Amino acid sequence: MLTPQQIQEMSADLPVDPTYVVTNTAVIDAPLDFVWENLPRNLDISRIMRPYRGLPGAADWVVTPDFPEEGSTIVYTMTDGSTITETIFKRDPAAHHYVYGYLPPMPIFEFWQGNLFYSATPDGRTEVTWRYWIKPRNNLISKLGARLLKHFIWRHYTARGITGMKAEAERLYRDQA
Repeated sequence: MLTPQQIQEMSADLPVDPTYVVTNTAVIDAPLDFVWENLPRNLDISRIMRPYRGLPGAADWVVTPDFPEEGSTIVYTMTDGSTITETIFKRDPAAHHYVYGYLPPMPIFEFWQGNLFYSATPDGRTEVTWRYWIKPRNNLISKLGARLLKHFIWRHYTARGITGMKAEAERLYRDQA
């Protein structure tokens, strides 16, 4: 469980400098209200967070009953047996934006933070932008590690993840129609 100090530190705004930020966008064939209420709460996360280049994917997950409200969590059990606890720091229904974060398994990073921005398109679909921040510690090795992780793994992994989010949200929308 994160301490209040860790939550405060991880709740920082995204940096203006995109050096350690990965951004991906998808247009989902479902209305904004549906996507806002269901992504990620009701999606099959194992279809989104799949193993990639030796990194584990999600095998199972447990959410607190109030997920994705501020302070709620989702605990992922990964395909390698490890667990990751993601905490929601901000959920702004008026702006259709929420922020989550967790402590990464590698100690060279301070934290990893995800931001999901949702907006309606003129044709009634939903655009979702996923901005992911790999926050390195303030030393050369950490900064180099963050750049390498972003360049060789994370931008590709999140590109696959946003494609998975799109497919899962659209599947859920079709299944509930």
